[in-house]
Amino acid sequence: AQENPRTVIFWRVVGRITKGWRQIGVSEGAGLPGMPLPLSKEEKATALFFLVKFFFVPVMLNFLFANLSALVPTTHTLLTAAPSEYLERNRLFYFAILNFMLVVDTGFFLLGYLFEFAAWRNDLRSVESTIFGWIVTLCCYPPFNGFVTQGIGWGSSDFSVFPSPVASLVTICVSLVLFGVYTWATVALGLKASNLTNRGTITTGPYGYVRHPAYVCKNLHWLVMGLPLIAVNWLAALSIAGWAMIYFLRAITEERHLLADPQYQAYCKEVPYRFIPNVI
Repeated sequence: AQENPRTVIFWRVVGRITKGWRQIGVSEGAGLPGMPLPLSKEEKATALFFLVKFFFVPVMLNFLFANLSALVPTTHTLLTAAPSEYLERNRLFYFAILNFMLVVDTGFFLLGYLFEFAAWRNDLRSVESTIFGWIVTLCCYPPFNGFVTQGIGWGSSDFSVFPSPVASLVTICVSLVLFGVYTWATVALGLKASNLTNRGTITTGPYGYVRHPAYVCKNLHWLVMGLPLIAVNWLAALSIAGWAMIYFLRAITEERHLLADPQYQAYCKEVPYRFIPNVI
């Protein structure tokens, strides 16, 4: 079988870097230059792309299995022994639907990180090259999101309960609709799903209305689930605002990266709104 050209480039980069460091060790006493030659643009992109893979593939595998392990018992309980208590039954329905959508989301991203084929139109075009772009992205994933949470807190909840059963039901429905749009955005990306990379511009699905539908819906989902906490603790609102700022910075840095692509430039003219249609 023919070897993936990206893999060949990666091992060439590893070989050059390894050789360069060996030369540094030898040249320290001889006064000889030992640094490897500067990497080409393609070699830098390949090295960064594999760094993306090495970080996100284990993270997505962990997310996928965690979501599956939560989905299976919840669904089994609903199908075999659904509780008669109203709130508990709604909670199980909520988590069954939510975990199913999370399985779909993490499954698509895992495939996107693992595979790159021109025939699937998800071949790499470029990789985010700025430290700031990497920082604001990694802040949202373990283990780094734990450090951010220690700093700005976490003002939302996995499942919020209101004093009124009607308010609780409405909140659940709104939350699931928001997360449904978030999942729709992932499905629209398909095998192009991948952080910190340009794998081609998507204009279908929710991306036909705004340029960052997933970020908007995820943050609104957190806001809706955090309303009971915000009502009793204003620090919860600041925490949610802090996370929203991180995702705003992610959107800005992603666009700075993607705007080097003429296809994305044309997309921005076609879809001028980042977050809310006809507003901003």
